[in-house]
Amino acid sequence: MLEELFPRRVPCGNFTKENVTSDKIVVSGWVYHYRDQGGVIFIDLRDRSGILQLVFDKSTNEKLHAEADTLRSEDVILVEGVLRQRDKDSINPKMPTGEVELVAEKLFVLSKCNHLPMPVDEYERPGEDTRLKYRFLDLRRREMQEALQARHQFIHAVRM
Repeated sequence: MLEELFPRRVPCGNFTKENVTSDKIVVSGWVYHYRDQGGVIFIDLRDRSGILQLVFDKSTNEKLHAEADTLRSEDVILVEGVLRQRDKDSINPKMPTGEVELVAEKLFVLSKCNHLPMPVDEYERPGEDTRLKYRFLDLRRREMQEALQARHQFIHAVRM
């Protein structure tokens, strides 16, 4: 059903300030970080291509803001909105998408996440036993994705 409503989704890591237009775009992925700044909620949305910051402003859409307030780490969401350039003082030069943010207009929660047995972010590294037991979660970490991508590129180059 969502494919009928949103036939084309764009990877999160592909946006730069050159992509800023008034066109609506659709992104989907995992909630990576959640920050409530009192009236404005910022969510970092992660997919395999990168991270994009989403903005839910209470003064613009109170219902959407309340719905975004229920989101937590690793929830899977689909968001429609307009890409805008960040203010000069809020640009994040450490991220490829650090100059832009998506102002959300529609939100669909595809899956809620229960408590995870290990963190998926880059700040904590769980023990080896935990990583092997929950391998499917370990593969969501950026370090593991980069290792798999490097392996794929190497094997592809060898076979060509």
